[in-house]
Amino acid sequence: MLRNSCQTSSMRKLATTLCLAVSVLVALDIHPSHARPVKADNAIQCAALYLISSSFMGRNKQAAKSIGSIQQIFQGVFSAIERKRLGKIITNGMISKEKSSAAEALGRQYDRNPSSVYRLEMRCNAWRRIITHRLSGLGKGSTKREIRNTMRTMPNMPLSPSQSDPRWSRSRDFVDRSFKAWTNLGRITPQSVKQRMKR
Repeated sequence: MLRNSCQTSSMRKLATTLCLAVSVLVALDIHPSHARPVKADNAIQCAALYLISSSFMGRNKQAAKSIGSIQQIFQGVFSAIERKRLGKIITNGMISKEKSSAAEALGRQYDRNPSSVYRLEMRCNAWRRIITHRLSGLGKGSTKREIRNTMRTMPNMPLSPSQSDPRWSRSRDFVDRSFKAWTNLGRITPQSVKQRMKR
């Protein structure tokens, strides 16, 4: 009965597609249930973007502190998701490594297509507002577990705002200044600084 049901062209195509997908995952040593969620990737990418933006803060301590806080928000989402997925504590060193890799990838992306990074910043900013709103509802007596659960179950990063949004021009200026300053600094990352210190 099973053999007969698989004789149709559509079933054969589906089976071929599924076999190909499984073969790729096996070759990459990735189990479907253990692949990193898109939300975690988005979170570390946003953290990396604001890491880059810290390059042009200079001696403005207040602005630098604000940008640092934004990074912490996204790192919190990333850490909560990965802790649940991997079943272990996510260390600052692990976050630093992932954020550095994401920053380097964003540098290449900006060189190829700055507009895609403008869109990312707009989405990250909109997501930041959602996250901070959710966190503000927790209250001061919340436990670390409650905070992690809230971080882990945050809605995913929203789509880009409408092109009529007046913030687009500020976002473009913000991103361009960030990458210019970062490039002038040699596009350093926490990991690249760490490597230099070992020499």
